[in-house]
Amino acid sequence: MLTENHNSKYIYQRCDKMVKETDKRLICFLHIEKAAGTTVHEILRNNFWNYFWESPYIYYPGDEAQKFHLQSKELFLIGKKILGFRAFGGHGIRIFEDYGKAFNNDVFYFTFLRDPIKRYFSNYFFQKYNMEIDRGFEEYLADDYFSNFMTKKICGKSDYNHAVEIINKFNVFVGIVEMFDVSLIRLKQKLDLNNKFLINYEKRNVNQTKYGYVEVLQKLTQKYEGKIYVNNQIDIKLYDHFLKKLQNGIKKECDIYEKLKNFQETNSNYKFSKLRIKLLHRLKRLYFQKLELIYRDTSKRKLSI
Repeated sequence: MLTENHNSKYIYQRCDKMVKETDKRLICFLHIEKAAGTTVHEILRNNFWNYFWESPYIYYPGDEAQKFHLQSKELFLIGKKILGFRAFGGHGIRIFEDYGKAFNNDVFYFTFLRDPIKRYFSNYFFQKYNMEIDRGFEEYLADDYFSNFMTKKICGKSDYNHAVEIINKFNVFVGIVEMFDVSLIRLKQKLDLNNKFLINYEKRNVNQTKYGYVEVLQKLTQKYEGKIYVNNQIDIKLYDHFLKKLQNGIKKECDIYEKLKNFQETNSNYKFSKLRIKLLHRLKRLYFQKLELIYRDTSKRKLSI
């Protein structure tokens, strides 16, 4: 018969073991374009100095839907060359690759969804003005590669049911950009890293007047509203499903708004270390990207390095 002290010791050992097993999981972030990904990458690099931010393949108009991505065998070879490899993410991540099999380890997957229409426009403007891809909005609308883009990122095709199936199968945490801070709090809870995961981030002002964004957006919406909806209708269904799931989840947490208030107060003036960012950018350029050029297939498509 176990005494109270023995019981306490046994429970402590079991809990300690569970924490250690949780800490061994790999952490994978699927970065869907124009869905707060850069901020999430910086949060991850703020927690893991060796975070592997993979380089996506270069996109060319007319590409097949999500054909080029990071393969499990490629990630395994790269991961073996990174000391204490733990977390990775990027545009080229595909959850259905089941990266855990290559490492014989569990993987905590997560991603963020954004209002599909806002994301669709944001992606167009980014390509036009930042990437300097010379094409009009009608050509962008006609490119099926960008239709239901978030759903395709998750399951490889425009299939709502399959996307939900993938998310459920791999127990993917889905955050919502429009509820970003609450999503981060929930993410930290789900990760369960013994309160070691820092979710603070540096806020950046987004200039909505740049390039006459608001005026152009209104004109394009009025002219092409029907086609825009058709191109995003599965993404809208997927987004609405997980938005409601998040909303219903926080209803069950009586202290969520207190947690949110406390987090926003501590995060209001938060700044990432410029020196750390500079050093990690250099690590990526001088080491991680060289590993990618060695171990990733660039015979059919170059990486954006």
